[in-house]
Amino acid sequence: MPSFGESLNKKNHYNLMRLLSNDAGRLISRTELRKRYQEKYPEENVDWVQAPDHCINRTNKGACWCAKSDDAIFEWIEKGLYKVR
Repeated sequence: MPSFGESLNKKNHYNLMRLLSNDAGRLISRTELRKRYQEKYPEENVDWVQAPDHCINRTNKGACWCAKSDDAIFEWIEKGLYKVR
């Protein structure tokens, strides 16, 4: 059975994929990402949305399964700024 963190990352991963499906190649700030996520998924806790959890080149502890793989959603550019892959 997946842990709470694993289930949350999986849910966030698929929500982010849907949210950013038309934004490949675009730069997005942490603030904009959280704002857009909250608007699309108002029932979700935006505090759990962490772009580094879904990055090809930077991760947090407990990152998504996609981190550091070809399936990563983001590429870290600089503090608070990410490129949608």
